[in-house]
Amino acid sequence: MELERIWAVLVRRVTYPLWLWRDGLGRAPEILGSFDVLKAASRNELEASQLRRLKRLVQLVNRESSFYRMRFSDANLPVDNIRLDDLRRLPVLTKAEIRSNLESMLPDCYKGTDRVSLASTGGSTGQALRFFRSSNVYPFRKAQELFFDSWAGVTPGQKSALFVAAAHAGERTVGIRSAIRHATYERMLRFDPSEPTEEYLEQFLSEFRRHAPEVVRCFPNSLAVFCEFVRAQGVSVPAVKKIFCTGESLYDWQKDLFREVLGGEVYERYATKESGIIASECNRHDGLHVFTEGCVVEVLDSLGRPCPSGKVGRIVVTDLVNTGTPLIRYEIGDMGVLADETSCACGSSLPRLERVLGRDRDVIIDSNGVRRAGYLFVEELSKRNLDGKFQIVQESRSEVVVFIERGHNVSGEDINELLSCYRAILGPKIDVSSREVDTIEREPSGKFSYVRSKVAREGR
Repeated sequence: MELERIWAVLVRRVTYPLWLWRDGLGRAPEILGSFDVLKAASRNELEASQLRRLKRLVQLVNRESSFYRMRFSDANLPVDNIRLDDLRRLPVLTKAEIRSNLESMLPDCYKGTDRVSLASTGGSTGQALRFFRSSNVYPFRKAQELFFDSWAGVTPGQKSALFVAAAHAGERTVGIRSAIRHATYERMLRFDPSEPTEEYLEQFLSEFRRHAPEVVRCFPNSLAVFCEFVRAQGVSVPAVKKIFCTGESLYDWQKDLFREVLGGEVYERYATKESGIIASECNRHDGLHVFTEGCVVEVLDSLGRPCPSGKVGRIVVTDLVNTGTPLIRYEIGDMGVLADETSCACGSSLPRLERVLGRDRDVIIDSNGVRRAGYLFVEELSKRNLDGKFQIVQESRSEVVVFIERGHNVSGEDINELLSCYRAILGPKIDVSSREVDTIEREPSGKFSYVRSKVAREGR
């Protein structure tokens, strides 16, 4: 144990910074240092810093991007004297617009240079979104991660385990160079959620015990697969200290499961491939603090008006860092709720999201056209503690199907009771039925959606 402690200190102070420089992230510690003021800054100071970043972004893209030059002109945006509230003059930016205007959104100063690179999202909405990243993004995003890690008491050098997409699991430790990188930098064990057979889970359980991670980073549903297996085996694993959940809606039953099996403190993070960590919980777990140095977050109703605190709306993000494909008032595809404006008990004045409700297709439209958040349906599942794999899909405005994977141990009476509950939520115009299937597939990104809607974007 003492040797492990000494090694962790050596990694944190020596080898980890060296690897950051090797990966082109050497400025991350310097950027991280500039974030220290965020914890004690007043709301006015936070907004002033946010506004300075917004002005630089707007002036750059107005000068260099034909797409935004026209967009700003049409909205009569006061580019040289913009305020945060002036953003509302602009229309919301959709994924379809980005796909159609990717080249014209790219600032002229980046064309023909190596200061931008092409990236894409995981395609969890059914189609991947391509976008350009400016080179300054990479160390900044790493600094964001280190900032929220340190806030939770996590430092570089601690062993970790990763439960996300199958693509990340493929990055196994192979060869001497990979082994050195693993031992002196990443120190990460990766779980593959694509084929969670009993044989694989038994093997991974052995690796998990041997690795003994202190930190877990996960998509909640991927970690749940492992934790449910461990609990079913009636065995114990080395306790972890912190569990960071992102990428999917996080439910109370999952938090309880993770704490029961792994013993760690559970943190929810709201992060996307496009904008990095947008918001994260602190150790008071009273909402997710928005990272104002990196973005402006709005929550809008169906008519595009700002939602008051406590009301569900569409999350719209302005990314203040990436100038490769500037995302200004970007409708990211998630639903959320703003917290009230009182400061958190942790002392930070960073604004908070009360909760994030997941993809906007994780919303089902009821008989009256009201958008019902997917967590309502998942909560009914978790209340009943049903032994099976479920997915609720809105096929049309008049039909909802509850898919159940074969091999379940759920009685017909329990299923009928669940369907009756959903009918009561959705109203008489929605036909709710169940259907058994061989397999309920994950998304291309590796995420699993409990609730899917093929009509959630109607009625905007």
